Amino acid sequence: MIAAFVASVAMVNAAEMKTSDISGYDNVIYGVDETVGTDKTAVMSVCMKNSWSVPGFQFNLEVPEGFEVMTDDDGYYLIELSTERTTSRKTDIFRTSLQSDGSIMVLCSSTENAFFSGNDGEVCTIKFKMKEDLEIGNYEVGFKEIYISDAQGTTAYVERTTACLEVDAATGAELVGVDALEGAEIYGVDGTRRSGLQQGVNVIRYANGITRKVLVK
Repeated sequence: MIAAFVASVAMVNAAEMKTSDISGYDNVIYGVDETVGTDKTAVMSVCMKNSWSVPGFQFNLEVPEGFEVMTDDDGYYLIELSTERTTSRKTDIFRTSLQSDGSIMVLCSSTENAFFSGNDGEVCTIKFKMKEDLEIGNYEVGFKEIYISDAQGTTAYVERTTACLEVDAATGAELVGVDALEGAEIYGVDGTRRSGLQQGVNVIRYANGITRKVLVK
């Protein structure tokens, strides 16, 4: 087994996944990138940008592999209405339910057509937990089939937006050995392909697309 010390984890997956660019949307739901803590949990802020007066929204949440949405003692998902931008809680319907494709539907509406305050900001939060040790990198959270409605029943639809959960050196898997390198490509810092780990800095591109720098002493 070749032991290696991780010297730098500045590089992420090849797609450089980040929060979706929402500048082209007038009405949209989007997440904000979040780093997983040392307790292997993360609370992601979910925001709504709206040009209308909006009493309700709906979307389906796609949870990345290796993560789960945490639940309370009664088994309800810890997807919670925010106190930053909201109507009065007593007039809101806020529900979550697991769908057949594994996504989680989130539905929020007002029984009295009470509007969300403001035009951009947090409307709910989602508490994630790592189920297993994961490689350092970014993991995509999807918000799909987004519907935002005004009081007259006009609906804006957005197919999908994305945000990322970042697993950094404090929480990610740090050991690099022969077994972990199966299917990976190894390069020097000059871009030269290597047949295996060599003394000095190695750039490893794993089969799952994640890239990291490793220092072998």
